[in-house]
Amino acid sequence: MENSAALSHNLRRFRDEHGLSQAELAERAGISTSLFKAADQALYASKQAGRNRVTVAAADKVHAA
Repeated sequence: MENSAALSHNLRRFRDEHGLSQAELAERAGISTSLFKAADQALYASKQAGRNRVTVAAADKVHAA
């Protein structure tokens, strides 16, 4: 979890420092948009389940860039 949080922080900081949109960042980093969609779905599943929840995105929904 700590590595994921650090990676997320670093990507967000890089995006902000270089004025990139999330789509531009994904393209430059070779991250597929399906990863962002799966993470977004997991985030909302956690929010619906209540406070202090972690939901893991399904790996079968993520495809290579």
